[in-house]
Amino acid sequence: MSEKKDREIPFLYQNIYNTLKKEILDKKYEKGGDLPPERVLKERFNTSHLTIRKALTKLVADGLIERFSGKGTVVVYPRPKTKITRIHCIIPGLDPETTVFLETLEQELQKLDLELILLMHRESGTLAGTMVQKAADDELSLTLLVPPLYSAHPAMLSPVEKTVFINSFLDRQDVCRISSDDFQGSSDAARYLLDLGYRNFAHISSNLTTAGEYRKAGFLQGLHQAGLEKDAVFCVHGGTTAEGGAHACRTILQRVTDIPALFCANETAAIGAMGELKKAGIIPGEHCSIIGFGDSVLSETESLTTVSRDWERISKYVTLFLQEFMSEGTLPGIHVPVPTKIVLRNSCKSVCTH
Repeated sequence: MSEKKDREIPFLYQNIYNTLKKEILDKKYEKGGDLPPERVLKERFNTSHLTIRKALTKLVADGLIERFSGKGTVVVYPRPKTKITRIHCIIPGLDPETTVFLETLEQELQKLDLELILLMHRESGTLAGTMVQKAADDELSLTLLVPPLYSAHPAMLSPVEKTVFINSFLDRQDVCRISSDDFQGSSDAARYLLDLGYRNFAHISSNLTTAGEYRKAGFLQGLHQAGLEKDAVFCVHGGTTAEGGAHACRTILQRVTDIPALFCANETAAIGAMGELKKAGIIPGEHCSIIGFGDSVLSETESLTTVSRDWERISKYVTLFLQEFMSEGTLPGIHVPVPTKIVLRNSCKSVCTH
């Protein structure tokens, strides 16, 4: 067909555009696949290159295809944007470390004009499952879940397409997970104390918390890699409170004559242990070393050396995945481990300087 005949049918390119758009939306062409070249489309529609190019230009403007010089035309087929207005953040409870996370998260969500709704499951799998299901029923919401450790409920896992798991240890490839690498951070704490010259250790654990066991395992692994056996570590459960840490420290002082280096799986318990040591005339940083886990204003005030989670980076990843969900309509099946770091303060000192 000649250019003249094309002009006699002014909307021919529109008909070609409509036909190709329908085929793309009907998934006749795979996302990322090639659209037939211009010469093939010219023969198919019995028209000119100019008319084909006008139709393709309109498809580019719609974001359905992209054209590359020398490579042809690629089908993009973006999903329609998914509108969300609020985020349900479901956590075990409030502690200094979680507060730091929520503060950084809220700053990121404000940039996206998203409301933060906070819910606490108190380590109850049943309650967490109910909260996740209710949040999933909200079409304008996405869920961030810090799940319970021991009481997982199947209801938590059914709406994974709308849930970002934070510090979850689920071994699944189809969920979107962002986890602080607590295991490696605790192992790093062990190596730091070893470098200070210590060979006897105590660990105040928080076994019933989401990450407590991983922190204990990481600490023991760090010692094991240095050739130390488990009997070099005296482990006492201290929970997540200052009172629990103080009680665990009293137990250690009753059982251990040579004051060891202490690693606490929770900063609040570490603060309690520091207070108990001072009552006994043992000054952290002068007579012994103590490291906590978590870096809130508590650690800074008490000058506690601690393993710090990178909550800013975790919040950035959350924002990234939220934006992907809003543009693509799905969350990626991916696990992102976020490194920790040791924040050095005055509660540790080398053995040789004692």
